[in-house]
Amino acid sequence: MYLRDVMASLLRRWYLVIVALLLTGLACGYVARAIGPTYQMSASVLLIPPKDPTGLVTNRYLSLGSTGSALQVLARSMSSDPTHKEVLAGFKGADYTAGPDGASSAPMLLLNASAHSPADARGVLAHALARAPQNLAALQQALGIANAAQIDSQLISQDAEPKFALKPQLRPTITVGVLLLGLFAALIAGIDTLLSTRGRTRHDRPSRRSRRAARAAGDDLTSDLEDEPRGDIRRISPSEPKSVRKAVPKAAAEPPRRERRFR
Repeated sequence: MYLRDVMASLLRRWYLVIVALLLTGLACGYVARAIGPTYQMSASVLLIPPKDPTGLVTNRYLSLGSTGSALQVLARSMSSDPTHKEVLAGFKGADYTAGPDGASSAPMLLLNASAHSPADARGVLAHALARAPQNLAALQQALGIANAAQIDSQLISQDAEPKFALKPQLRPTITVGVLLLGLFAALIAGIDTLLSTRGRTRHDRPSRRSRRAARAAGDDLTSDLEDEPRGDIRRISPSEPKSVRKAVPKAAAEPPRRERRFR
């Protein structure tokens, strides 16, 4: 079935298209309501190397490149299941992500918090910011690193207010709408094909009255042919006696006109 055939079927069954649009709208509204609104907040945490014990580098920002590996380890620690569950405890439907900030070459940890309410988004981000330096210190203490040689963290930026995010709610809604419209279009095209085939079959089939008239006409033609005298179509030889030739009627000696036509 080509696309033009589907479009023709949709035009013929326009009332089914209206019903399909209404059902799709209801389904999309239900999905959007089930997902709910989403609010997001983000913050950036910078990893600062420890002081140089030799005193040659007095500005620690000049040694930021040496903490790149520690940033990867901290991001993995913040994404672990124990930390994830602890940060999100008490926040239903909330989530957060932790990873290196790809927009900066500095060892920057980017925290993104999302929730269904602005208050929950603030709470999740605050818990994640409080957990980041704790995980960083625990990782270094597990290696026996002295406090003076440990890497520090510093909050660089944070959103002032949660932002409403339309994409988490819009994508699933559009996906459900497109799938339902495609399904309904195929269903309507199938129904139209079935009804059209059945209608043509019913139209081509002779009615009871026409069958009765054709049967009656056939019976009349048969009775007419049976009532018509056929006569004797035996050929009379010239050598037979005249008495025999006189005994055969002239009409019987010659075949009927209809029979002569087909000889």
